[in-house]
Amino acid sequence: ACIGAPGCSHALADVRGDLLSAVASGQLEVNSPVYFAGCAKRCGHPRRAHVEYQATAEGDYEIFERS
Repeated sequence: ACIGAPGCSHALADVRGDLLSAVASGQLEVNSPVYFAGCAKRCGHPRRAHVEYQATAEGDYEIFERS
């Protein structure tokens, strides 16, 4: 899985912290597996269908449905 910032020099976000914040605040409501990626490399992404949040240089996330 993606370790995100600060552990990876390619990461554009603290994906683990952002995921925990989204869960704690109730903002993350999906019915399939979720993956947070710190950059376009998507290290460790699942091989099965999932919803992916990919960090952007602008400080937000793009959301993709991967199959």
